Amino acid sequence: MPASKTSVMQKFDELRWVSVHADVVDPSNCEAVRIKQLRLFYPELSHWGEAALNEAWGWYSEDCWLVGMMEISERDPWFLGYLYQVEQGHRVGLWNGNTQLAAQGAAALNLVR
Repeated sequence: MPASKTSVMQKFDELRWVSVHADVVDPSNCEAVRIKQLRLFYPELSHWGEAALNEAWGWYSEDCWLVGMMEISERDPWFLGYLYQVEQGHRVGLWNGNTQLAAQGAAALNLVR
C-alpha cells in the first residue's frame, strides 16, 4: 500500500534545510512575518524550526522562481512538491526556474490535479 501524503510530508527532512549558513530568524523583521505565514499555510511542516522553514522557502523561491525570497500570501502546493522532489534526490540550487518539477512533486502528493 502506498504511503499516505501525510506520512510522506512528516518524513520531509528538516535538517536538510538547516546549515551553518542558515540565519537565525529575527522576530523584528519580515522573516518573522514570513515564518508566521508559512506556519499558517503549511501546517504539515509545523514540526519544523524557523531556520529550516525560512531556508526551504528561500531555496524554493530561488530554484523555481529565480528570485531571492518570494512574498507569501497564500498556500502554494508547488512548495510542498518542491520539498518532495528534493527528498527524492533532486539537488537544491540546480533547478534554473524549473517549476514543472515542483508541479510534478505536488501531483505526486495529490495536492493538485
